[in-house]
Amino acid sequence: MSVIRIRRSALERRADDVVVRHVLSEEGLPPVRGEPSVVAILPNGRVVWLRLHPRPASSSEVDDLGRAAERADLQHDADLRANTRALQRLAARLTEDDERVVQARLARERKLVRRMVAGDGRLDSRFTSETAVQQLEDRRQSVHELAFLRRQRRRQLWDGLVIASALPLFAAYGQRSKPFAEHNLVLMLTLGVWVLGDELSDLLSSISRTGPMARDVDVWSYIAPLGNMLSGWWLLSGRQHQRFVTGAVDSFTVNATKTDADPPEVRYVFEAQLDLAPWLAVEHIDDFRGFPGVPAVATLASPEWPAELAKLELRVVGVAARVQLGVLILMVTVVGPVKPTPTEPLPQPTIMWIVDTQDPEE
Repeated sequence: MSVIRIRRSALERRADDVVVRHVLSEEGLPPVRGEPSVVAILPNGRVVWLRLHPRPASSSEVDDLGRAAERADLQHDADLRANTRALQRLAARLTEDDERVVQARLARERKLVRRMVAGDGRLDSRFTSETAVQQLEDRRQSVHELAFLRRQRRRQLWDGLVIASALPLFAAYGQRSKPFAEHNLVLMLTLGVWVLGDELSDLLSSISRTGPMARDVDVWSYIAPLGNMLSGWWLLSGRQHQRFVTGAVDSFTVNATKTDADPPEVRYVFEAQLDLAPWLAVEHIDDFRGFPGVPAVATLASPEWPAELAKLELRVVGVAARVQLGVLILMVTVVGPVKPTPTEPLPQPTIMWIVDTQDPEE
């Protein structure tokens, strides 16, 4: 429809242009010259000469003026038609340009939408893949952390058992007087090795790991309590772990001497020497023999022996014990009046003794 309308308007413009060119091609009126005069006869019969200024136009001049006005109108109408056609062409051009701009804009928008959709699709697929990878990594990390927490709980439990296993070792082999004594340092070092050994194994396995079994180092935690006790016993079994050793002696040699008391008395000394080596650890015997002034205590096992001596008019005046070069010397002193030498040997006492095996200087 727009093409037919444009063609029809073009034909009308061509017909109007032909008419306008035909009209405008005619010659114009010559200019009016002079001031003409006319003769007028008045009603009273008088004749008067009249001069008109400006002179009146003739009918031909009026016709020429009409034709000139018509030509001007036609020229004006032609100009208006030309302007109208120019405006119509401008409007058509603007419409075409607007449609072209709209089409270009729509094309760009469609292209942009396609690019955005494609980009969103790529981004969505990438986001989905990255999310899946991250979720898988999170699950692996959570499983790893859960396994790590479980291992740490097991290790804490077994580390507690290792520390508990060290208590009897410190009770047996520890030296209370000196916190940094040799035995205490050995036990602390052994305990530290068995407690921190699994962490060191973890560190070494993470550096030189060759397979999944390299991470399973909890076996160390399982054997640590028993290993701590065995290593402490192996290192200190030859050392003295009993500070006090005790025993009983019921066999003595008797020596009788007279005193200068008034009246004179007889002093019976019951003496026994006991080597303490069987009661001491093998590695502690030589050290023990060099200890000066080892504390030792002795006492009668029961009051029956003094009662038997009382029947013989004898009384116990002292029980002594001393250690010399690793030998326990026990002496029981009994005094009584001078009498003929008894035909039967004196009854033997039973002496309980206790010896401190620690170095007195510590």
